[in-house]
Amino acid sequence: MTYSDLHPSSIPWPIAPRLFLALWTRERRSFQADARRAVGKLKPPLKIYGSPVVDRHCLLTVNHYSRRGFQAWWIALAVSSATPQDIHWIITAAWRYPDRLRSWLITPASRWVLRRIAHTYNFTIMPPMPPKPDEVAARANAVREVIQRVKHHERFLVGLAPEGGDFAPAGEVAELPKGAGRFALLLADLGMDIQPIGIYEDQGLCVRFGQPYHLTPPQGLDADARDEWARRILREKILAELPGKT
Repeated sequence: MTYSDLHPSSIPWPIAPRLFLALWTRERRSFQADARRAVGKLKPPLKIYGSPVVDRHCLLTVNHYSRRGFQAWWIALAVSSATPQDIHWIITAAWRYPDRLRSWLITPASRWVLRRIAHTYNFTIMPPMPPKPDEVAARANAVREVIQRVKHHERFLVGLAPEGGDFAPAGEVAELPKGAGRFALLLADLGMDIQPIGIYEDQGLCVRFGQPYHLTPPQGLDADARDEWARRILREKILAELPGKT
């Protein structure tokens, strides 16, 4: 394999050496610039449908596309390569596994790597879903961090795969975890619109930007019902951007 024939099962080699160095030196980098460098080498080339929001705050919600062999980092790389400004991605704080061996060997190492990646690209890390009881404070801190960033920027793009992991077959969207709707509503209260994005493969990797919308829940719902309502809307809007789901 060469840098000229990358595909979504590949490590993004065009940016890997510089990224590895940045993780050690704690250098800051533009994820958008690195994304364009990596995605520009995809064969077949990335297909982009629709247009990203450019004129206001927006929460970009994308399905956590997965299949055997697909590397999830291509989700963020593909979306970021198509936007006119850097996206502030919310990424998991660790990779979790069902077996003890990988949980003991890989999960601790992933915490270090992901923390360094978040620093390098100015991302926010959030405990993986479903959160453990001792991670409630860390999750609340992550939410506050995002809110403060939104308040201090005129135009700010936040990127999120609200499913929180590889929980659905390719072409589907898993039920969103509790709290995802509440988080989206907090951002909506700050004036943020939401743009649904579908990522899938059809003779190459495809990204489809949907029409932005605003979350305005019905009156009279309690906190849990508002969260459930928002989760349903978020999921339905993402599903509508996937092939055969409309």
